[in-house]
Amino acid sequence: PYFLDVSATSWALEPDSVVVDPAKAVPDQRMLNVLARLADLATVYVVSGRSKETLERWLGSLRIGLVCEHGLAFKPPGGPWEPPARVNAAALFRLVEPIFQNFVQRTPGSSIERKQAAIAWHYRGVDPELSAFQVPDLLAVLEETLRRRPYGILQGSRVIEVRHHKVSKGHGMAQILKRHAKCDFLLCAGDDRTDEEMMDAINGRWRSRSNPRLHAAFEIGTEIHGDFRLGSG
Repeated sequence: PYFLDVSATSWALEPDSVVVDPAKAVPDQRMLNVLARLADLATVYVVSGRSKETLERWLGSLRIGLVCEHGLAFKPPGGPWEPPARVNAAALFRLVEPIFQNFVQRTPGSSIERKQAAIAWHYRGVDPELSAFQVPDLLAVLEETLRRRPYGILQGSRVIEVRHHKVSKGHGMAQILKRHAKCDFLLCAGDDRTDEEMMDAINGRWRSRSNPRLHAAFEIGTEIHGDFRLGSG
């Protein structure tokens, strides 16, 4: 199977595109055509931080697998969504949303995205000099607030997300690997630190196979550490 991060990786094919509003960072027709062609050749899963509803709207017409909210739930190609990980996000929202709201007021161009089991602060539209000051401050506040609580802080491409420890791309990858235990080749591609979890989840059974060509993990850009690196330009 192929495991591909979306949406940031999809925009890596358009180096001159700058999408400020996360809601508008959608795969274009060329990306949809690429995914459709890949699905004719192999089992394809798109692993994303976006909601189930968003992925269905973007990609539901394609015969590919989908993983929403960094591993909350997955849908095999041609099948229904599997039950999501059981997490209660109410306490998370009570803790984190006021902090994010405070930083939205202090940081013009930033916004909040509520998900089923996570909450994110986007700063794609923030002046880079301002974000250089605000991001470390926000991370420090979050780390202190969430100390000894079952939540993790995820820093992606111009986004900071807080989610339950049970939800991760690594968890989603592990569930899919169980389903496709007999496949003969695995390719995993991503472009930011959230995707390292996918690559780390390629367990010892895969990495220890006698033929080193049975799996490959690609990073796009320079933010993460896969087996191979592709330039984003």
